[in-house]
Amino acid sequence: MRVIYVDDEKPALDNFRFTVADFTEIDSLELFQNGDDAVEWMKKHAADVAFLDMEMPGGNGITLAKRLKAVNENLRVVFV
Repeated sequence: MRVIYVDDEKPALDNFRFTVADFTEIDSLELFQNGDDAVEWMKKHAADVAFLDMEMPGGNGITLAKRLKAVNENLRVVFV
């Protein structure tokens, strides 16, 4: 499974990476501190699941989910 996680807070990203480190189901993990970078990455790569922060500067998780799903309609989204 290919996973992305988007959160504007670096400690949250670090905690997520630590939490899922032993999950053998995760083949790749990409971390982003802003939604624009995640959308640009998704245009060139595939992900199965996106974990998204609900409140970020310049936008929110719901808006970001719509943008990501426009790139990959099969993407599964989890709000954190």
